[in-house]
Amino acid sequence: MANVSSDRRHLLFLCKPEFGHMIPLLSLAQRLSVYHDITLAVSQIRLTEARARGIIPSCSLDSKIAFYGVEDGLTEPSEHDVPFLQVVAQSLQSGKMLSELLGIIPTKQGPETERTPTMKPVDAIFCDILMTVFVAPILKARAVPLFMVESAGAELMLL
Repeated sequence: MANVSSDRRHLLFLCKPEFGHMIPLLSLAQRLSVYHDITLAVSQIRLTEARARGIIPSCSLDSKIAFYGVEDGLTEPSEHDVPFLQVVAQSLQSGKMLSELLGIIPTKQGPETERTPTMKPVDAIFCDILMTVFVAPILKARAVPLFMVESAGAELMLL
C-alpha cells in the first residue's frame, strides 16, 4: 500500500480581503484538506477578524489548514461601511501584496527563488477569480498550476 502522507500535495488558497469571498474558499479548502496539505493566505486584518468571529480556528494546530496572514496594509475592520471605490482600492493593494508573495513562495515547478522557511513547496494555487489579474502572470512565468474559483454572486459574471 502506498504511503498516503507522501502523496499529499500542497495547495495554496489566495483570498480577497472580504468574508463573502473568503468563506467559500475556506469551505473548499476544508474539503480538500482530507487529501492535500492546505495553506490559506488572506489579509492579516481579515485573518484576525475571522479568528475573533469563530470563522476559522484561533489555533491552526488542530486544523488541517495552515493560515498565512498577508501584510497588505489594510487597517479597516470589515464591518465599517466603506465606499465601493475604497473596496476596489483595498483589493488592488491586497492584490499587489499577493503578487509579491507569489514571487517568493517555494514551488516544485519553475525557477528557484529564495525559500520561505515556514511554507513547504506549493504544487498548485486556488485563487478567487477576481484576484487572477494579479496572480496569473506570475504563476504562468513560474509554471505553477492555477485554479480560479468564482466565489462572488453569479450576477457578477454578467458584467
